Amino acid sequence: MIKRLLCAMLAAALTLSPALSLGASAPTPVKELAYAYIDTSAPYLTIGQPFTFSVVLAEAPDPYLFKYTLYHNADVTANEDFLPVDSAEKLQGQAEFTVTPGERGKYFLEVEVSDESYRYVKLTSQPLFGYEAAEREDPATLPGKVSRLTDELAEQGYTDDYDKALWLSNWLTHNADYDESMQEHHPEGVLLRGTGVCESYALAYQMLLQEAGIESLYVTGYSRGEPHAWNLVRLNGEWTYVDTTWNDPKGGGAENCDYFGLTDELLGRDHDWSYSNFIPPAAVGAGSNYNVRNGYLPFDSAQSLQALLDGAAGARESSLALTYQGGDKYFSTEDEVKKWFRDHGYRYFLESWSMTGSAFSSQLELSYRPSEGYLGFEDEAGFSALMEEQLKGRPESLKVYYAGPDPYFMIRSLLDNWLYDNGAAFGLKSYQYSYTDKTAEITLSY
Repeated sequence: MIKRLLCAMLAAALTLSPALSLGASAPTPVKELAYAYIDTSAPYLTIGQPFTFSVVLAEAPDPYLFKYTLYHNADVTANEDFLPVDSAEKLQGQAEFTVTPGERGKYFLEVEVSDESYRYVKLTSQPLFGYEAAEREDPATLPGKVSRLTDELAEQGYTDDYDKALWLSNWLTHNADYDESMQEHHPEGVLLRGTGVCESYALAYQMLLQEAGIESLYVTGYSRGEPHAWNLVRLNGEWTYVDTTWNDPKGGGAENCDYFGLTDELLGRDHDWSYSNFIPPAAVGAGSNYNVRNGYLPFDSAQSLQALLDGAAGARESSLALTYQGGDKYFSTEDEVKKWFRDHGYRYFLESWSMTGSAFSSQLELSYRPSEGYLGFEDEAGFSALMEEQLKGRPESLKVYYAGPDPYFMIRSLLDNWLYDNGAAFGLKSYQYSYTDKTAEITLSY
């Protein structure tokens, strides 16, 4: 009887508890989710109008608990002393939170997402700013400027998110400069006053992308030893990183797109977001990498760079663009080109080189000495065979150059010795020559 009762109780438990049903799997622990972040319904809050925050998880939100707290400070420049103004907690499966802001200022939302084991992750939204609805019509305000710029973007006729995001990034880098005084953190800085630090660039870009309907996230972390901010952007279904600040160099350097369309691996060379305000979705595709899309020659090691340079110099190309696609944060394209020029440049009659760009992406200019009429050899046996074949025709002049692997090779002693030992056999009466380390021009008489 007891045995039958226990079996019945177990059967009932299995029926009543879906989590215990055969084939059902437990929800992923919240700290192991592939991604978790906060999306917003608009790039800024409008006073008196509902605004919705959405928590985006790698799995369905049903098994998780959500605790929301909205913070506010009337000072839009503040980074501390925020006060909670709205909250809700123990909301199972409710991944949305709607608020209606009542005053201007700076806001952000903090969300704790917990699982059945009471473990949790804390997510923080981007800083958001509250404005009156009428300000959208005034281009001297941030809402008005954002609206005006996205209207201008629409006039470009772009249909692809990549082109839209690139246009907005280029607008920022060409219309703003980095604030060397480190005072301007608000997005109004780069959008209305033409200057700002990384926070200003990244928040402004975030707002423009959201206004244009492009999903994106504001990311904080470190870069080059300093606190930093940038963006993670979803372009044509693929997440990719854009750092508008580093595309607009400090000190007024040339604007570029070296930090447009980077993967986790590539951005991780000089950025660290391990203590970010969310769990970011993976950025693994290279389809939005600006440099690769625009003809830069990709390489991932010193060896593959050397192969590219050998091919370009062999074809006597004078200009080429290079982009390092490897993960070594200490790699320097300039250092590797310098080594290659020292060890291999003579083989291609290279005279000089110059480079502009960054450590990872560069434009290289090459110049060459005249090479017409020169005959190459790679070792002593090759030199001997070359001379024997040429002297059969009794030429009055001859140009030769060393094309072998030894960067320390000196042609003079080899030339002297060979002509002294073999000249008589070919009827030589006299000879004279001019030379460099690797080349010689010989005048012969018989």
